[in-house]
Amino acid sequence: MKKKKEKQLKDKNMAKNNIKDLYELTPQNMSSVVNKKPGISIKFNSIYENIDLYSFRMSIDDRIVSSVVNKQYAIYKPRKDLKHGKHSVEVSFKDINNRDVQVEWYFYTIDEKTKYRLYFGVPHSHTNISSGVGSPIEAYTKSRKRELDYLIITDHSRRLSGKGTMSINKLKRGKDFDKWDLTNYEAGIVNKKHKKFLALAGFELSTSFWGHVNVYNSRDYIRNKMKNLYMFYEWLNTRNNAIISINHPNESSADIEYSLELDEYLNFIEVANGIPPKKYMRREHIYFKLLDKGWHLGVLNSQDNHKDDWGISDNLTVIAAEKLTKKAFFEALKMRRTYSTESRTLKLIVKCNGYYMGSIINCNIGDNIDFEIIAEDRKNKIDKIEIISNGGITIESKNDFKNKNKIIWKPQIVLDKKNRWYVVKVTLYNDKFAIASAIFC
Repeated sequence: MKKKKEKQLKDKNMAKNNIKDLYELTPQNMSSVVNKKPGISIKFNSIYENIDLYSFRMSIDDRIVSSVVNKQYAIYKPRKDLKHGKHSVEVSFKDINNRDVQVEWYFYTIDEKTKYRLYFGVPHSHTNISSGVGSPIEAYTKSRKRELDYLIITDHSRRLSGKGTMSINKLKRGKDFDKWDLTNYEAGIVNKKHKKFLALAGFELSTSFWGHVNVYNSRDYIRNKMKNLYMFYEWLNTRNNAIISINHPNESSADIEYSLELDEYLNFIEVANGIPPKKYMRREHIYFKLLDKGWHLGVLNSQDNHKDDWGISDNLTVIAAEKLTKKAFFEALKMRRTYSTESRTLKLIVKCNGYYMGSIINCNIGDNIDFEIIAEDRKNKIDKIEIISNGGITIESKNDFKNKNKIIWKPQIVLDKKNRWYVVKVTLYNDKFAIASAIFC
């Protein structure tokens, strides 16, 4: 039965991928736009040129709208400004053979005037609840004193059942609490007391298909090893805001088959894991291979702490968020506004056509892609900046910086058929480097 359901998910995904080749969507699926009244359209190719126009329906955020429809396309122009955030589009019609066709996609409207701050921290760590040391509150307290802006504790989910060490009476009477509740409760204590530090909880899940993954922004957890991809998709599909990261990837991770269904949830990969000079792995080449497959992934650098060393090392993940709150943090994470750094003093801003790193932007072949790259490190000189694209190939680079600590570089690239994602890499004179989440076209 499980294999049958996995095949159904694969068949459903293949069907959606095939349909994707049969029309053009505006805005693109998962993309960001600054226009508050964007034209929302679907353009058909010849296979759907004889659709039943009377059967055509378009809805935006579950509300049916009146669109202009003909044999070539359907378009809707909102009369009022759309709110900033995620917007879902659903189109349905009957084809010439009276078969039902349904197309779904979503996009984000963003405020180009929003100013983001950079928050440095660790998105993958452990405590004595699973394979680490110290209590959650001890990990949060020491991370704050070590000048991190945030810490996400991601203990192994198989260890999260069973009561924690804190007295249940101090939590809430009349309910059974396990170690998952304890971690979240202690995170709440820290957040209530300290406004300049964010304590968060996720969990590390073992799977048979992606290895170990971290799950963020979920109210509950999966205790046992997840062996069935379909069941995992079903779980994620009822938790729309969950965010998934592939942990400490190995070479086989590059073979993960692309899934349009799961692309919404699989948001990150650790391009580095560990604490130098001990066990520390750089895995950006696997990141590039997964981008080539079509995944829309951002980057994380994880210390994966198992000792009393939360935040001691300089390898961190930086989040560009409006403010340091749980809501703003996970909004930024969902949009992949991150970069991996091996220097805690490196500030990096990457924009394409005004959109931040991690964005999916609406552009066509032949369009100009205007970059704005600002790299500043008060302690380390900047040696080189590269723009890397499909195949992991550097398509633009600059290194004549003459011992500078701050660089502003604004190259322009013409979009072609081959290069559809762009990653900025900054290398320092001490050979440490940073990698920003890709921008996708």
